[in-house]
Amino acid sequence: MARAEADHPCQIYLAMPADADTGLLARLLDGDSVAALLLYCEGEPPEAVAREVVATAHARRLPVLLADTPELGRKVGADGVHIPANEERYAACRKVLGAEAIIGAGCGTSRHDALVLGELGADYVAFGPEPGRTDKQDVTELVSWWQEVCEPPVVGWHSGGWEEAAALIDAGADFIGVSALIWDAKDPEAALDQLNSMIAERQRGTT
Repeated sequence: MARAEADHPCQIYLAMPADADTGLLARLLDGDSVAALLLYCEGEPPEAVAREVVATAHARRLPVLLADTPELGRKVGADGVHIPANEERYAACRKVLGAEAIIGAGCGTSRHDALVLGELGADYVAFGPEPGRTDKQDVTELVSWWQEVCEPPVVGWHSGGWEEAAALIDAGADFIGVSALIWDAKDPEAALDQLNSMIAERQRGTT
């Protein structure tokens, strides 16, 4: 997962609840709009589900992470994990998964946590409410600040509607993390296409 560049704008990081339709997932990924996938749930997802999701993503050459389950991630061949910002947890996951694994840190609204995890070597930091939560947080200022002062890629977790999505893109997020915006839409495939078009349009507006 790399930083956005002028010719490679904000990318879509799709967070998938473990009880979502895997057939729909395959159709969403076939559109070539998603850059990376996160599988999450309360607790640990069923191994069979994790294996199917990993296989679906890897068949399309997409990295897939599991939410804070490094042992399961290693077992099913995931590319890494997304964890809460915690130094000890980061070290433990790195020990289990190795230096090549992707380990991202969810930092909420904490600049301090983001700086600490970035220094430790997190492959990205993420601001905003974690997938599955219903609270809303405006993290556009944090995303802009991080882009100005730090090197690792930054994910802006989306909470809210389309205006909030546009604000995260404009703030310079390397990845916009989305879940409910897509999965809860009447037509998830159309919603993903709309988000991809929004990114392209706003990128053209800055060049």
